[in-house]
Amino acid sequence: MLKEKFIVDVDAIFMYKNNFLIKEKSQIKDGTSYCNYHFRQALLGHENDFTGKTKPQIEAIMLKNSGRKNFQHISNLKREVKKSKLPIEVLVGESTPFEVIIHDKSILKDGNYNGKSQQKSDDGYLPTRIDAETAMKELGGVDIEQSSILDRIETNCKSKGLALKSGWRESTARNLDDWAKEA
Repeated sequence: MLKEKFIVDVDAIFMYKNNFLIKEKSQIKDGTSYCNYHFRQALLGHENDFTGKTKPQIEAIMLKNSGRKNFQHISNLKREVKKSKLPIEVLVGESTPFEVIIHDKSILKDGNYNGKSQQKSDDGYLPTRIDAETAMKELGGVDIEQSSILDRIETNCKSKGLALKSGWRESTARNLDDWAKEA
């Protein structure tokens, strides 16, 4: 299918509450609609007011524009993204209201999206530091063998429907070593 199918599926995320779908800047009337507009932009891979800004900076913009500055509904939208089974991951951070990771960038172009991740093995997903940290937490967090971490990352990615990049294990093992040195 085409990119249009992806847009329809992203828009469906906001339909759990009818007034949450904000497609145009002109529809922004408060902090929630401001947040939803820019969240949708991020899900579609577009630049948005949240890119490169910290949570306090965004809160200041929202407070100025609408008198409101909370992001509580983002956790509801994050749940809806997860239920949608789109190849997108939303991370809610301490310093940012959210970070959107699009695991299959080909869905942003007219092409092969049909409602499921369609990654080719050479175009697959390379696990991130967050994937490694999640795996380590799930495994108990202390003195874990690297092979166990890699196995857990693989299991987690498969459960999300992600096709791993060929050679991901070696690349991720090197990254694990580098991340351990940074800690």
